[in-house]
Amino acid sequence: MKFMVTGGSGFVGSHIVDALEKHFPPSSISLIVRNPTKVKIRSEAGITVFQGDITNLESLHRVMTDFRPNVVIHAAALADDWAPLSKLMETNAQGTQNIIDAMVQSCTADLLIHISSSGVYPRKTSVHLAEDTPYGPYGDYHKSKVAAEEIVKATMEKRLVNTTIIRPPNVMGIRDFTHMARICQAIKKRKFPIINEGKAIQTWVAAEDLAQAVILAINLQKKASGQIYNVKSFEISVKELYNQIASRLNITKPPKKYSYRLAYIGGFISEIIGKLKQKPSTLNRYRVIKFGKDRLFDDSKIRSELNYQPIASAKDTIADTVTWLQKEGIV
Repeated sequence: MKFMVTGGSGFVGSHIVDALEKHFPPSSISLIVRNPTKVKIRSEAGITVFQGDITNLESLHRVMTDFRPNVVIHAAALADDWAPLSKLMETNAQGTQNIIDAMVQSCTADLLIHISSSGVYPRKTSVHLAEDTPYGPYGDYHKSKVAAEEIVKATMEKRLVNTTIIRPPNVMGIRDFTHMARICQAIKKRKFPIINEGKAIQTWVAAEDLAQAVILAINLQKKASGQIYNVKSFEISVKELYNQIASRLNITKPPKKYSYRLAYIGGFISEIIGKLKQKPSTLNRYRVIKFGKDRLFDDSKIRSELNYQPIASAKDTIADTVTWLQKEGIV
């Protein structure tokens, strides 16, 4: 069996590659990346690295014809709150279509594992969102992920390629230069507001647990084919998340606290100012909702069907991530 990973130089993709290396020979793994120099260590380990771009169908067809993978794990995506919808659609939706078209043209790959996002769900609170919950994307990025999922679903319905969709919530782990890095930087600079006393519960998945779900979908592909799975590691309140990070960073000053209503208004005003200055604002309504309202998910389906058992704890994952960010000089 041979594997091809898109986004293998990124945060989530790199952990998927780590998991593949533990279970399969390096010679059976390939990556499609825009900048091969970022993954030089992978090629030195025996993994095949191709230069390509998911927005360029010709490059995808070329590398798939050359390597002829049986399984494609699609982890590449543009995740940017401020990117134009057209750019998000080009990368996340059309890029997914290009991956599928290249798989069909090469006539070798028979399984696509698509890494989606829990952002396709509505912003319901105090409800454990399950895979059959109707779509309700909040922003343009999440709309593009819905569009990508619809393409994957249509592919399965047409029986062109077997597909499995995995929906992670917030992902945490080493090599995260964006989400956790920004949270830790904001806490260090005392710019991370605690909304509604930090009571909101967030759901996270450790990157290694997400990678474990991918391996299960590969090994149990007869069960996983055509399915959508939520995946998570732990739930934690924003207050506890803040306290654990602050403790690791030796932050003793109490955070600024705001009511949900005041924070939401502040986020709205900040968005307007950001648009006028053509500069992304740190605070926006989406982030107020994200850190001010519960966000819970039901992962019983992947547990029962694929015997998924997360191994990461909140305490250890936060500690490892913050320590890595400190070593990298990011916080």
